[in-house]
Amino acid sequence: LEFNSAFTLDLDRWKPMRAFVLLLAIGQSNSFPPRHPRPVSTSNRRFAENIMINDGVHADGNAGEKMKGGCLGDGSNWRVWAVIDELETNGLSASTPDEEFTTITSRVVCVLKQWANEFAGLQTWQSLLNKNALLHEVEESIVALHLFQTWLDKRNSKSPVTLVDVCCGKGITSLLASFLFRRELYQVVALDKNASINWHHIKAANMIAANGRPRIMIWGDTNLHEIDALVERLGAIGTTLAFIGIHLCKNLSPAAVGLANNLLG
Repeated sequence: LEFNSAFTLDLDRWKPMRAFVLLLAIGQSNSFPPRHPRPVSTSNRRFAENIMINDGVHADGNAGEKMKGGCLGDGSNWRVWAVIDELETNGLSASTPDEEFTTITSRVVCVLKQWANEFAGLQTWQSLLNKNALLHEVEESIVALHLFQTWLDKRNSKSPVTLVDVCCGKGITSLLASFLFRRELYQVVALDKNASINWHHIKAANMIAANGRPRIMIWGDTNLHEIDALVERLGAIGTTLAFIGIHLCKNLSPAAVGLANNLLG
């Protein structure tokens, strides 16, 4: 096996965050599917052209025009703008700010600016970009994705990775990961037991994942406690698996660890 470890982070000093953060990475010894190159967008729609994410890969341009399913104004009052201002001005909401999160926070802000300029005002994105708890969830994602970046930096292999966002909720972590780790990820799996969550923004983002950005596979109605079925389904992916679980309350944390142990065999 290529890799097997678990990281936990004590969030006592992070005021808005009390969730348990778990990152598990499981190496697969079997072959993995090929990653087909995708063309890079050269659109110059508004701000998006100027955002360079992950060593020069262009942001998705012209996305909003492709996905209009109803417009709710210009979106200038949506919460995403306040989240951007807060992160740029104050960084993460911590009693003792840690400089190690500066880089990932800056990269997340770039992605949020892209989303705000491209998608704010579009009905498809309202439930995410104008969400009351957007800042809270973005900050949680930043901490988890920093740990994921740390693991990626320490890997001895460049084999494709599938990121599994366990109990993903609205999928903010999945969506950020797909924009931040374009070259490192083969795909993202967003799984949640609740199949009625509004994931229209993820489906819309997948429609424009045409420039090397990994797609997000939505696994709704997925019970984390049904380990045998999940082991079979995840094992069939065929790449190294990395698990991120932010909201693993009560028995969900040991269930996620148990799932990883079963995948390891």
